[in-house]
Amino acid sequence: MKIAEQMPEMEFICAAYEADFRQQVNHVPENVRVYYSLPVQEYYALMKGASVILLPLRDNRVSGLINITHAAQYGQVCISTRTKATELYYREDLRRFLPDRDLEKWVESLSYLIQCSNDEYVSVASGFQDYIRRQFNPEEIARELSEVIGG
Repeated sequence: MKIAEQMPEMEFICAAYEADFRQQVNHVPENVRVYYSLPVQEYYALMKGASVILLPLRDNRVSGLINITHAAQYGQVCISTRTKATELYYREDLRRFLPDRDLEKWVESLSYLIQCSNDEYVSVASGFQDYIRRQFNPEEIARELSEVIGG
């Protein structure tokens, strides 16, 4: 919500579990529409229609990581909280889209993506998508697993 407050000219859509959201958020800015407990198809439809996906994660949860792969699948860039788990989803040069919990870094990452040219955005999104495809390719995973177990 703090990002939306700093960028009042932008429209934000938030999908959340109502109980968690109401427990953590006291004020929703006017430029934010909140949807609670959406069916999965509606949730992904919102993602597909977004310009950029913002995925703030809590340290004590791993949920949400699948949304990074869905963003890549939809040809979008996902800005997410930097954790050991999320770093696995981003090539080194794209980790600028993994800000820590510093609000200014989130705003900076989002501002870059909304202000860059269409060609630049497509280049970043394609790099993100290609990396996800390579990293999570079933054959690659099987090869790495085989190396780990000594096969």
